[in-house]
Amino acid sequence: MYDKDGAVYFKLLGERYQAWDDHKQKHIEKVKNAPAVIEDAVRGRVEREVDEDFVIFRANGDPVFHFVNVVTTSR
Repeated sequence: MYDKDGAVYFKLLGERYQAWDDHKQKHIEKVKNAPAVIEDAVRGRVEREVDEDFVIFRANGDPVFHFVNVVTTSR
């Protein structure tokens, strides 16, 4: 994990490279890594490729939805 612009990011492991993002209209840092594979009971094999570090806590200190969801549903 690391801080950037007041937010806390989860740092992915893997080789880093720069790529142009059409939506953001700038170069961003991406990470080469293997896709996450989940055997889902309904959908079967699901592969998800994550190629950017992602925010865990916003700059205002609030956790993002996917973190809150896991924490609150595991009680």
